[in-house]
Amino acid sequence: METNMVSPRDVLVNYVSEMVQLAYPPSLIGEKAAEFVEAFYDTELPEEY
Repeated sequence: METNMVSPRDVLVNYVSEMVQLAYPPSLIGEKAAEFVEAFYDTELPEEY
């Protein structure tokens, strides 16, 4: 069984994308959420693990 390491940013994007089902594309919502978290904590979330 292969397990690919997933970046924290991808986890957040995927989680929010699944939780929020609106008129927007889910991936766009996830990206915006990731940007919000990055801005809120004034830090970059790693895009690679």
